[in-house]
Amino acid sequence: MQAACDSYTWIDGNTYTSSNNTATYTLTNSSGCDSIVTLNLTINTVNTSITQNDDITLTADQNGATYQWLDCDENFAVIANETNQTFIASTNGNYAVEISINGCVDTSNCVVIDQVGLYENNKLDNISVYPIPNDGTFNVHLGHNYSSVNLTLFNSIGEIILDIEKKDSQDIIIEFEGPPGIYILRVATENSIQRISIIKN
Repeated sequence: MQAACDSYTWIDGNTYTSSNNTATYTLTNSSGCDSIVTLNLTINTVNTSITQNDDITLTADQNGATYQWLDCDENFAVIANETNQTFIASTNGNYAVEISINGCVDTSNCVVIDQVGLYENNKLDNISVYPIPNDGTFNVHLGHNYSSVNLTLFNSIGEIILDIEKKDSQDIIIEFEGPPGIYILRVATENSIQRISIIKN
């Protein structure tokens, strides 16, 4: 069995870009005897697509891989400790992710993030979330009564677990289901937004 990344050129001179177990080739030895060999090829590919969850959050679409986020503006320099499937930018710039899976390595296109400053200047000053850690139930105290507030909970790979909107609210109880781990809560009002790490036991 032969495995390759993206493509493979066989002894028949053909380049295969998908798995194949039907191609054959006839070999002739010095005595004039023929033998037929059959290709048994698996082509492994890497999905380098990125989903932009919001203005500053990126998620690699490839599941079950190893990830390393890169700073495109610094000649694709490695961003320290950013090895999760989801990346939240702390500064504006261009970002990509290097993905490794099944022995193959590939890098995504760069994605522009240019809204970090907007959110940093409009954080919710008096918000508190408790308890952390929790068992899937926690309280959000906004510090003010807002006419409208949107709360979105993401898991570690950027999937939306919960998305609710509350009217005229200051204290909100959140209940969610999911395995233990780290989640990201995004709280957005008319002109402010904040992200908070939630740890579920």
